[in-house]
Parts: sequence; C-alpha cells; structure tokens
Amino acid sequence: MFGTLVTGKANNPVSNANVLLVRMNGDKADSTYRLSTNSGTFTYRGLPPGKVYIKVTKMGMNPADGVFDLTEGDNAVLFTMTHSREELESSIITGSVPLVRLLGDTTVFNAAAVKTMPGETAMAILEQLPGFDINGNTIKYRGRKVSRTYVNGIQLFGDDATNAFRQLKAEEVTQIRTYEEQNAEDERRGLKNSHREQVIDVKTKDKIFSLTSIAAQMTAGADEAKMNDTAQARYLARAGFDFNSEMASSSVNLGADNLVSAVEGVKPGGVPGLAVSEFRPHQKYGENIWGQIWTERHWKDRRYGNGIGIGYAFSHEYSHSSEKEIADYYPTDVSSGRKSIDSTAIMNTRTRHDFLVKGDFKDTPLKSIGVSIGGQIVNDKDQRHLTSDVTLPEKHMTQNSHTGSQKNDVNLEGSISWRNNDLGKIRPSFTLSGKFMDNNTLAWNTDTLASSYIRRNLQSDGLGKSWSGRASANLEIVLENSDKYTSKILVGAFAGNERSTKRNLTLDMIDPMAPVQDLANTYDFTWNTLSCGLNQEFTLSNRSTHIQLSLAETLSSQKDDEYLPSHSTYNHLYLGITPTFRYTKNMRSLTITAKPLIPSVEQTRNRISDANPLVLTGGNPDLHQAYTILLTYLDNLLMDKKSLFNIGLTLNAFCTLNPIVNRAYYFNEDTSLDSYNGYLARGGSILNTFSNASSPAYSMEGGLSFSKRFQKANLKSNLKISGGLESRPQYLFDELAHISMKKVSASVSEIFKPSNSFSLVFSASSAYTSASSDVSGPISKGFINNASLHITYRFTSGYYINPKATVIWHQYLSGAGRNNLQIPASIEIGKTFKQNGLRISLGAYDLLNRGTSYSTSANVDSYIQRWAPSFGRYYLFNIECKFRKKR
Repeated sequence: MFGTLVTGKANNPVSNANVLLVRMNGDKADSTYRLSTNSGTFTYRGLPPGKVYIKVTKMGMNPADGVFDLTEGDNAVLFTMTHSREELESSIITGSVPLVRLLGDTTVFNAAAVKTMPGETAMAILEQLPGFDINGNTIKYRGRKVSRTYVNGIQLFGDDATNAFRQLKAEEVTQIRTYEEQNAEDERRGLKNSHREQVIDVKTKDKIFSLTSIAAQMTAGADEAKMNDTAQARYLARAGFDFNSEMASSSVNLGADNLVSAVEGVKPGGVPGLAVSEFRPHQKYGENIWGQIWTERHWKDRRYGNGIGIGYAFSHEYSHSSEKEIADYYPTDVSSGRKSIDSTAIMNTRTRHDFLVKGDFKDTPLKSIGVSIGGQIVNDKDQRHLTSDVTLPEKHMTQNSHTGSQKNDVNLEGSISWRNNDLGKIRPSFTLSGKFMDNNTLAWNTDTLASSYIRRNLQSDGLGKSWSGRASANLEIVLENSDKYTSKILVGAFAGNERSTKRNLTLDMIDPMAPVQDLANTYDFTWNTLSCGLNQEFTLSNRSTHIQLSLAETLSSQKDDEYLPSHSTYNHLYLGITPTFRYTKNMRSLTITAKPLIPSVEQTRNRISDANPLVLTGGNPDLHQAYTILLTYLDNLLMDKKSLFNIGLTLNAFCTLNPIVNRAYYFNEDTSLDSYNGYLARGGSILNTFSNASSPAYSMEGGLSFSKRFQKANLKSNLKISGGLESRPQYLFDELAHISMKKVSASVSEIFKPSNSFSLVFSASSAYTSASSDVSGPISKGFINNASLHITYRFTSGYYINPKATVIWHQYLSGAGRNNLQIPASIEIGKTFKQNGLRISLGAYDLLNRGTSYSTSANVDSYIQRWAPSFGRYYLFNIECKFRKKR
C-alpha cells in the first residue's frame, strides 16, 4: 500500500504524521505504525488481501481515517488533511526528547536524545543505546542477532546489518526502530506464524533512495627502528567507490600499505574504512597490496524477485621477522661454559585470487533457484633461515639451516538449489553442492646443524586432486496454518562422497649426486568417504513461541585404497545420530543437540610420519568416533524502558563421550612397531598418536551481562561477569589424567559523551585462570588483564585531539609462563573540514615502545636471554577525503 498525505487547499505534503494501520488477524487486531516522510508519503509492504483500517494523526491538524479493501498487487490511498481551528496566541514549550518509546511491537529510539560528534557515523548512536551489542559485523539486540537493517523501510545497504550504520552520518538519523518480522519465504507462502527474525529500521531526515560515496586515504611517516641501518618508512594508501540502493549496489576498493594486514577474500557490500586510531604496534614487517570489486543487482523486488552478485578480490602479502636467543652456560663438570647465539629469519610471500558469483532467482517459471560459484588460487612461499654460532673454550662453530615450502593451491566450490514456494501446503526443495581442491606443496631443507636429523631433504606433498559432492532433497508439509499457530513437518534425504588424494615424495639429499628415497615418507593413496542419511523435523509456532524438534541419521563409510587387496582393518564405518531441540519464546531461547565426531583421515591411518625421526606422529586404526552433547540457553531477564536497564543471561555446556585425545609413547631404545608395519623407532624418540579416553570431557560456562544508560549523564555502562569449569582427559605417559581448568572473568565498558565535543570510551577486563591435574596437582594460575582509554575532544574550529592508551598485563602466579606488560599508546591531532569532507591529521603511535623485547630464564646450568625485535615508535601524516551524493 502506497499512501499520500496532503493539505486541503494548498495540496502541500504532510510530513511526520503518525499513520496507524489495523487489520483483523483472527480474533485479534494487529496494528503497525509508520511515520510519513518529508514528501508526505508512507508505505506498507507484504500485506495480505483484505480489509484494513488506517488512521492518520498530527498535532495541529484534524485526524483522518478510513477502511480500505486491499487487493493483490499495489494499492494507493490519498488522505486530505485540514488544520485544526484551535489556535494559541502564544506558547512556550520546554522539555526533552525521550530516548525510547513503544509503538505496538516496535521499540523506537530517538537519535536526538543521544550526543554525537560532528563527522561521526550512525554507529556512534547505536553504540550508546541500551540492549545493543556490536561485535565486528554482528549486531545483537537483547541477545538476539539482527538479521537485516532497513533504511526508511527499504534494504538500502545489502545483507550486512552493520553497513547502514557505517555509511550513514549520525546527523542524518532521526530514529532507530527494532522489531521482529517473518523471513521473506514464510511471509510469501502466507504462513501466519513462524520463527521471526530481529531487524532494524533506521529513519532519516530525508528519504534516501541511493547513496554514492568516493573515499581516499593517504598516510606516510617513519619508524624509529631502522631496517638494514636505514630509516624504515611507513605508508598506507586506500581508495574506494561505493554505490548503494535497494535494487543495485557496487563497490571498488584498492589498498597498499605496510601498517595493517591485507584484506583477503570477496567482501559483498564493500570494505569498511580504516580509522587512523586503529593502528597498532608491530612485531614484524609486512607489505600488502590488495583490491576487490563487487556488484549486485536485483529485479522487481529485493525480497521476492531475482538477483545476482559478482565479485573478485586480489591480495599480495610479504612479511619477515627475526628472533635471537643468547644462552650463556655456567661452568660445570658437564659443561666448561659456552655461549651460543641462535637467530632465525622468517620470510613469507603470499598471493591470493578470489572470485564469487551468486544468484537467487525467486521469480521464474521454475519457481525459486539459487546458484553460487566461488573459488580461490593461492601461491604461498615460506622460508626460514637459522644461524647458530657456538663458542666453546677450545673452538668456534657456525651452523646454518635453510628450510622452506612453496604452495600452489586451487580451490573451487559451487552449489545449486531449487525450491517451489507456490504449492500451498507442500514445498519440495533440492540442493546439489560440490568442491574441488588441487593442492600442491614443495618443501625443502638444507641443513648443516650437527644436532639435526633432517639434513638436505626435498619433499613434495599433495600432488593430486581431491573433490567432494553432496546432494539433498527435502519435502516440507504444512499441517496447520491458523491464526493461533502454524505447524509443519520436513522429511529429507542426502548422500555425499569425498575423495581425497594424498601423495608425498621425500628424498634425502645428504649426497646430492646420489639422492635416497625416504620410503617412510613416500606414499600415494586415495581416501574415499561415502555418506548418506535421513532427516526429519517438526516445528510449531505462534506469534511469541517457536518449537523445533529434529533428528538426523547419518551413515559414513571410509575406505583406504593404499593397501591392495583391500583389508577391513583400514576401512571404517560410522553411524551417527543427531537429535536437536530448540525452544524460543520472545527473548528466551534454549537449544539442546548431540552430534558424532568422526576421526579424520590422518588420525586413523597406521602410517608413521618421521619428518623429524625423534618426534614421530602416527594414526590409530582402532580409533572410534566420539559423541558430543551441547546445551545453549539465552535469556534477556530484564529490559526496563523507563530506567533503561537491561540484564542478559548466557549458559553454555557440553559433554563429549569417548573423546579423542593425544597419547605419547617414549622409547628408551630402538623399538620395532608391529602396528606400523615394523617401523623401527630410534632410542630417545617420541611417538605422538591418538586414543579414545574412557572418561568424558565436559565444560560448563555461564555469564550475566548488565547494560544501563544514564540519560541525564549521557553515559552508557556495560558489565559482564562469567565463570566456567572445564575438564578433559589427557594421557601422562601410560596414565590417564584429568586436566581441570577454572576461569572467572569480569569486564566493564563505559561510553561517556556529555557534549558534542567530548567523548570518553573506557574498557577493562580481568580473567583468572587455574589449571590442575588429578595426577600431578596444580599446573598454573594467573591473571590476564586488559584496559583501554580513548578520549576525543573537538574544538569549534574543526580541530581535534585524540589520545589513546591500552594496557595488556599477563600475570602468572604459578606454573609455566612469564609475566608480560605492554602499554601501546598513541595520539592524533588533526582538523576536519566539514564542507568538503577532508580531514588532515598528524599522529604518533606506540609511544611507550621499548624498541626490543627481552625475556630471560635461568637454571643451574645456564642463563638464557631471548630477544625479539619489535618496531619502534612511528609517526604518520594522514590525509582523508570522502565525497557523498544522496538521491
């Protein structure tokens, strides 16, 4: 329904009028509200045919109402409103805008009740609202994940719920509304009750149909630390183009820097901007070049029409780091004293290409079809150079080791799905998916270390192709679809096959003219996993409650073809039963599920890997599957609209029966291992393998979260308290021990914005952990403490100052580990030119850097000092500009 509000004589639009729509839903009335736009229009989408009552009100005007009979398709209504005859000669109005109010099932937050700074995005509003929690690209309201964000009723910024808040300016937003709605497919099928999703609708001063933005950022500076006796430059360059509308979106982003990590993979919706305050201290040097392009187009209707998206991404990374260890051995009867200096240089080069093509065609003669094709090509080269200088009273030795690997991997995956939404109570669906992998790795080692068993090896791994495929079919039947409740069942079947080729060739190059093949690490086999199963599901829903019961039965067969003729010892058959119970009522949810954990290929093979003959690894053909039971409970205990106080509860628990654990065997002398085809383990070596523990592993964790906004003080406070207990079995030699871990943590965060020119964000957390064994007693105890303070002050002339400090303190009370204190601090001073979207700043980062990081340890024989260089304080000059155009 499209509505228009005009005045009686001048025919001017009536803006900011309250529009109430009421329709009968069985024995009760459902009501929804809208606010007319500046052009005097309002829109309702997805209404079923039938009679509706609409009433329009606005202060100073006479109300207007009417009953309308809606038909399929678009419906248009026109209201002509007149001014009220009562007039006041004069009036004085004082008061404040309330932060929150209720309109039916919708919670409305007024943006004017929250302080923001010039230039801030709408995210600055959302962060201050009670009940909201933002983590990366995820928004939760009262513990529930937000599925979509609308802008004035349309999905302007794609499927990422946070994108609208990063693109819109805070000054453009008038309201943030949150409510629940059905997903598009259930609404299209006419289901009156089904699981509802949390969504947000952002209201703006002007209705926005599209937004185009062009942004660029240039940063340059220098680091106090030198590289090869020369000053180390610091730089960052980024540029981006974004276009967003309801039916189409495009983005192009490019970047090059040696300050942050490269952006990898296709990012639908574009790459978020980077704030200068996010720069961190660096322990290694890295250079990155990356770029990506994404375009998306929809036809007719975004929720019910056809759409396609295409994206490509490229990234190239280079990094290197170095470490040094100095050991001074005290003169003893065994050692007359020596000094050894070991330095390790690590270099890595990585190039990656990604592409993604996806389509969702919901308006075709073949009903609804979904297609997705994606893949990546990765070239990764890693090199490690170790130099060891040993000084003894009688001589000096220098040893070198150079190891490395080069990977050339190709991964492709795709899926196609079909479903019929137009058969009334029956909906069949079918999905076919597949994945192809071509992974190639070449590794080498040239070694002159006298203590090493790995000497001049050349190794080639993964020369082969692997693929997997899966097909599934489901039939959903609606049993009841009344005003009181909706019930349905789903039955389905699936089958899949995974074929993994594992090839490895190892040559011992001690004599380069006569290489020797290492048979223990040379193999060629194919591992086949065939799985099939059935699944059943029953759901019962009304407007506030959703119950789901499901059961899946899976049969998996693994076959090893390295041994011919085939032997049953190397083949495995697993039966898995996965029951699930889900209960949701308003903001409360409970999930209980159980699932099998099938051992991996490497865990069940009776083959020894002796890349290091003193540390062997091998599988266990007698390994059985484990079984895990999980429980998750979420509840929003309180959300008081008047005091703006929110309390949330989270409980998580799991128990794993027949868990798979690591087990080590120690050999004091050369030992023949019959279970590994008579492999001879050298004296002094260790064999790491796997075993099933007879006792279960379990974990229990719970937490309370408190959130309150003090409206008069413009302060939002968050407090989280959690605690947990975990127990897992672990072998100590031949004895099965139980490792118990306890953890208690608390965190607090404060957002204080008393005015449009000052902001203070403070956060602190502390976690106490304790580990013990029922065999050896206490293992370790300690605290992990973090705190940060971020202050921003803006002057009226556009200048601003932005200091920030973080404290990271690891405190060990007992056991292995060392205390560690880091205090990254930075300050940025700049000016914002509001008219042309330009910002210029000068920043200093890692102000308390000590240049190098040392750690020491001592025993009766030696004093060991480890030195890991970290880059020093660095200074940057930054220029940013952003141009926006709204339609």
